[in-house]
Amino acid sequence: MCRKRIFLVNRRTSQGFSILCCGEKRFLALILAQISYHIGLEFYPTFFRDVLMARVEPITILNVQGVLVEKEVLREQFKCDLACCKGICCVEGELGAPVQSAEIDDIERNIENILRYLPEKNVSVIQKKGFYEAYKGDLYLQTVAGKECVFALKNAQGIVTCGIEAAFYEGQSDFLKPISCHLFPIRVKKKFGMDCLVYEYIPECNEARTVGQRIGLPVYAFIKPALIRKYGEAWYHDFEEVCHQFSEQ
Repeated sequence: MCRKRIFLVNRRTSQGFSILCCGEKRFLALILAQISYHIGLEFYPTFFRDVLMARVEPITILNVQGVLVEKEVLREQFKCDLACCKGICCVEGELGAPVQSAEIDDIERNIENILRYLPEKNVSVIQKKGFYEAYKGDLYLQTVAGKECVFALKNAQGIVTCGIEAAFYEGQSDFLKPISCHLFPIRVKKKFGMDCLVYEYIPECNEARTVGQRIGLPVYAFIKPALIRKYGEAWYHDFEEVCHQFSEQ
């Protein structure tokens, strides 16, 4: 696997950052082309490093086989503690979870069985408003009164869980849940026209960070099944190798 560190400087502001590109050479060419197209950055080979570092901000982004990864994804440690947080990530927020159009189809195909797991008030919202909404060109799951996800349900211990997931694990649905939920606390943003994995910090997950630090579990390892679901086994293998090398620096 090819590895190349490049330094980029904005011609207008003289500010910049470094990107470690990991993968086939074609991905290095892709990221340079995309960056040049989107924001007009000049790129420099590694031997200009000493000259440039005086004006390059210490921000590192990894490019793993065409997927950008912010450094916090490698450094943060995380493990959900549902007994403590009670599944608050399914409750707090101005919008529901991001959802893709193909996932809308997956949910619609299984909706009748999923509805059986939901509280009456949630079913009522879905019947009146539907289970998703559009906002600024993106799709999100609907919420109940601007709070919990419309697919949220609470168990006997007061922990909020997912009705979509419950139906799946009981064999009543063939759709696990939206990939954005599966990946949380990592979000997929777009940068330079490519997927960029970003760690999303919310204070309600403080205990999850504490647990992760105590057991030494990186957030990317915590969401390994979701990353494999999104990008495949081969990509995750290369990504994990890069993570290990990055941690040794």
